[in-house]
Amino acid sequence: MLTNNEQGRALINSAAYAIISEKAPHELPLYVSYRDSYFANPKLFLETPQTKDEALGFGTSIHLEAFSQVVFPILSTMLTLLIQEAVKAMGKDTGTSAVKWLQGLFDKKPNDKAPTFTSKQLAEIKKELDKIADKESRCLNIKKPEIEIIRDALLARLALHNS
Repeated sequence: MLTNNEQGRALINSAAYAIISEKAPHELPLYVSYRDSYFANPKLFLETPQTKDEALGFGTSIHLEAFSQVVFPILSTMLTLLIQEAVKAMGKDTGTSAVKWLQGLFDKKPNDKAPTFTSKQLAEIKKELDKIADKESRCLNIKKPEIEIIRDALLARLALHNS
């Protein structure tokens, strides 16, 4: 899991900050609080709802209030897939170069050793990210459009890198 090591946390931090800055800049004042809470205990972060909605006596339905709360758990899963794809494309047996390259996409630091993905590879990556979006939407009770915003931000960076 990316949250288990410093390099993984740095990647999640860079990606989350970039995406939240673009998609929900009004949430930046809460960014550090959400980030620190997520890194302290990712499982508890998801189990601690910000709001509860008693839905007609059918039990408790949990809804996350802020886009920032969605970004961290979804990015962890999606970035893991992108690391695997980058490792394949780079022909490396370690994820360290792939993690550094991915972080550079968010920190805007170009990397000469970056993989280039074909349009076919990007389409396959999108399919896999869509599977993650479907699963996470069901498992975490997160609205799919919010997950798709994160997916699209990741795909845009990969596509722009290739151009």
